[in-house]
Amino acid sequence: MPIKLTASTFSFCQAFREKRLDIARYIETCADLGFTAIELNDGFLKADPAMPVKETKRRAIALGLDVAAIAIESVFVRNNAREIAREKRNILDWLETAYAFGAPVLRVNTGQMVNTLETLRNRRVTWDTVRGWVADTFEAVVLRAERLGIVIAMENHYCATRTAADTLALVRRIDSPWFKVNIDTGNFYEDIRYGNDFVAHPEILADARPFEDVYAGIDALAAEMIYCHAKIYKLDAAGENDLLLDYDRIFRIYRQHGYRGYISIENFSAEDAIDINSRAAQMLARKWDRCCAR
Repeated sequence: MPIKLTASTFSFCQAFREKRLDIARYIETCADLGFTAIELNDGFLKADPAMPVKETKRRAIALGLDVAAIAIESVFVRNNAREIAREKRNILDWLETAYAFGAPVLRVNTGQMVNTLETLRNRRVTWDTVRGWVADTFEAVVLRAERLGIVIAMENHYCATRTAADTLALVRRIDSPWFKVNIDTGNFYEDIRYGNDFVAHPEILADARPFEDVYAGIDALAAEMIYCHAKIYKLDAAGENDLLLDYDRIFRIYRQHGYRGYISIENFSAEDAIDINSRAAQMLARKWDRCCAR
């Protein structure tokens, strides 16, 4: 079974910041790299108003690309229910946008590493409060997702879904085939930051320690997965391995669970974005092919 590869707009963040890419050129780059789809993040779409939904979709269709997913950011570490209502409204709006794009998946999260209770004015908010807001919100919005035929993919992404157990507890509470998991292979670490220069500072990866067993977490989540963000930190000199994550092992886990969906590259390095995404795609494709040939 051939790999289904894409790379999110976030994976090219450096090139977007340097104005080497916009949405139109990102789509062309994905086609040039041999991907079969694109993944659009909400922030990048908002930053490029010259590319409305229909034009973005037309360009993708013209180049033979599907829209694999729309990825949005949510923050549930909030002061009160009114702020949570705005998060819910935003998710509902993006479900409609994903439907307009023809995207089968809306990737969501519950917040960033920096979203802690200490940042709130309301000191009465606890993690139990936050988890309750998250569950109540997604129990409501999954009904819209089902009507639209879109699977919501919750990422293991810190905050209320920090660990594999946190993420699975939420998925099982929602208990819907329209609410599944997006595995982020790198979100088991909290001592690595986007944009770290792993070439100049290889000790960052050498010293990184996960807060839970990476591969046990991936194995647990894979039973409920619908999508994957494949983190890339730094490739070895031969371009055969990521220096932090063992993709041979990860793909064996995916195969054991029968995963057939997209592998979406999420580059975290400070290297040239187009070059590293190209090399990462080749590496992942080789590993996937070897895994499937066994």
